[in-house]
Parts: sequence; C-alpha cells; structure tokens
Amino acid sequence: MTALKVLGRVAFVTLLFLFIFALLGLQLILGARPHAHHPPAEAKPTPIIGVGFDLGASYGTAALSYPNGSNVAIAKVEADSDYREMIKRLCLSKSQHQAPPFQKPLEPWGDWKRHWWREIRKKWGFPATNDVGTLSRLITTLKTEAEEKLGHTISAAVVVSPHPIALYQEDIDDALDFAGLQSPFYAEYPSVGPLIDEGIAAYAGNGLGICANEYYKNWTACQADLKQHSGPEINLTAVVYTKTVLSWSTTVVWDLHWQYGSQYLHSKDFELGSDARADYAGDYWSDVRTHLRAPMLKYWRRPNVVLVLGESVHEEGFLEVLKETVGALTPWVPDYYVSDAVFAAAKGAAEFGKRAPFEHSGWRVQ
Repeated sequence: MTALKVLGRVAFVTLLFLFIFALLGLQLILGARPHAHHPPAEAKPTPIIGVGFDLGASYGTAALSYPNGSNVAIAKVEADSDYREMIKRLCLSKSQHQAPPFQKPLEPWGDWKRHWWREIRKKWGFPATNDVGTLSRLITTLKTEAEEKLGHTISAAVVVSPHPIALYQEDIDDALDFAGLQSPFYAEYPSVGPLIDEGIAAYAGNGLGICANEYYKNWTACQADLKQHSGPEINLTAVVYTKTVLSWSTTVVWDLHWQYGSQYLHSKDFELGSDARADYAGDYWSDVRTHLRAPMLKYWRRPNVVLVLGESVHEEGFLEVLKETVGALTPWVPDYYVSDAVFAAAKGAAEFGKRAPFEHSGWRVQ
C-alpha cells in the first residue's frame, strides 16, 4: 500500500511538472508568433542618422547616412575564424531548420523545443544560440566603431547579410539584442530569412531604387519622385568577390519597396575566393566563369544591372572575366557598379535606417 501511495505521488508530481512545462512551452510558442507593432501616428521630426552594418562572409563593414544626404564609410572589420566557419556551415542545406514566421497554425508546435531553449538561454543572460553569440561579436565591434565616429552611443542599426540559407531573421534580431541594439524597422510581412539582402542594400547604397534625399521625409513626395524617375523593372545581379568567397544573387527590382527573388536565387563558392588562386588545383578562371554563368543559365532573365561587391573585385583579371562571361550570354551591355565595392551594402543599410521613421509601406518604425 505504501509503495502504491509513493507511486501515485510520483505520478502526480510528474504529471503536474509536464502540465507546467507544456504551459510554458505554449506561452513561448504563442509569444514567437509574429505580431504587428503599430507606429505612432506622427512621424518623428528629429533628424536621424542611419547606422548600417553589412555582415559579409569574412568581414563586416559599417557606414552612416546623414540627413543631408551624405553617406560615410566607417570601418571594415575582419571576422574571427568562428564567424567564417559559421557562415560556411549556414550556407549548407543540411543546416536549415524550421523557424518563424510560421505559415500554418500547427507549425509552432513542431518548433517549440528549439524556441523554448532559445528563450531560456536569453533569460539566463546568454545569446540565444552559439551562432547568435558569434554574430553579436562582430556586430558589437561594428557598433563600437560607429559610436567612436559619432561620439555617442547608438541603440539601433540596420543589418544586412549575403543570405546564407540557414541564417534566419530571428538570429539577426537576437544578435542585435545581445549587442544592445535593435532594428529601427520591421517588415509588415516578416521574413524567415534575413530581412534585407546584401545585394538590395548595395543597390540603395549606389543611390538606386530610392527617392532623392530631399524627399525622403515626405512619403507622398518620395513616391512621386520614384514614379517620375522609375523605368521598367530591373533585373539585378549582385556578384561578391572576396579573399574567401565568390558568390552571386539575382532578383527583380522595381523600387526598393517592391522587390523579390534574391532569397531564392543565389549561390556561394568558398573554393573560388581570390586567396585560392595561387594554389588552385584546376583552371581557376574557367571555374570562375562556370560559377558566374549559373544565374543566367538557371534564370531566363538577363541582368541589366550588375553590382560588383567585395574587397577583391579590382584584382587583376576578375572584372575582365566577369564582363566577358556576362556579355557572352546577354544581348545588351548591363550597367556595372564597381566603385564602392566594399562599403556599398553598409551604406545602403544606413540609408534604410535613416529613412525608416518616414516610411509608410512595407517598413514600419519599431
């Protein structure tokens, strides 16, 4: 009889524990569901300096965008080995996992264990995951550089990335939070992957797809300026060439409120960075051509704008091979943007940050 009582009490305590555990899990799951944050009706009248960070495959860059229209490069920071290895791993399809925003009612239940552990780590003062901690270290260094340039602390920054397929927006948001920052805006329709692709940011960093600086505080005037200067849709290809990687992404752009595709068509080859040339086993430039042809062979549209990004784009031979490869498959000569290859994406991110409080469609002030 005593044994039965003990077993009964153990069973009761176990069931109670499981019930409480389930309630906590349900709370965390429901808390993870995307919800709208509505901005105040009045736009902020104070001048805002946009801060932008570009988290590349092997280094990060920071830039500022001032209300007078000037965009200033701040710093290029080399990433540590943990970061570089993380980016390579996150480019693998096997690294993908379920992540919010969820599209179906029961999807959160399949993700509750992972989300529950992330929340527990954050409540204990740790980064949500080890990868979030790795991201936050680079973000924190870029934050320090921005604060030194400005002479005061910052609380918000726009982060862009080259879109590894297993890097999710929740990772970037948690990394910002762990670094003491937040994004100045969020998407009205949240994204699983990074909110802003590196190529799209570089497009804005080159002054494309955005209204003139004199109009950005007035939504109606900004839209009128965009319509006046907009033409047919832009088939945009962004090519990144650094010491460690050769990558491309392609998308269709009208203006930067209406773009799609970069998250679906992109590729990275960590064997074709410029540092690999000296000891490359095969025909290096032949393999580079093969990689660069891929977006045009996979995608029926041909680029009319090519953004060339990265620290190695001016190394001997690369631009010639790129233009020759694109020209062989394109019946026209695209516009190439090369001059600000290292900082264009960070400047575009900063531009988004400056304009965020005055946007009325797609982006909303946090």
